[in-house]
Amino acid sequence: MNDNAEFREPSLALNRIYTRQGDAGQTALVGGQRLPKDALRIECYGTVDELNAFVGAAVVEAERDDRTRRLAGILRRVQHELFNLGSILATLPEDVGAQ
Repeated sequence: MNDNAEFREPSLALNRIYTRQGDAGQTALVGGQRLPKDALRIECYGTVDELNAFVGAAVVEAERDDRTRRLAGILRRVQHELFNLGSILATLPEDVGAQ
């Protein structure tokens, strides 16, 4: 991000986004099945997503220096694999290819 970039107010403000139905402590997988938010599968793909974000930050830093630019390419491949892993974790085996 450019430090000299001018900040602009968003042209559309999103206020009060909710359905008034609650989520009963559950979240949906890709196929629509609902699991408790504290389910191991949900914890796993949340952790994988966080790791992917850290790897992304490392890519940005690695691209700043010619000595580490090759590492940035390797880290991008790691990000790709982490994205695939997150997708697998967010989809039950019986739903793979069903959509």
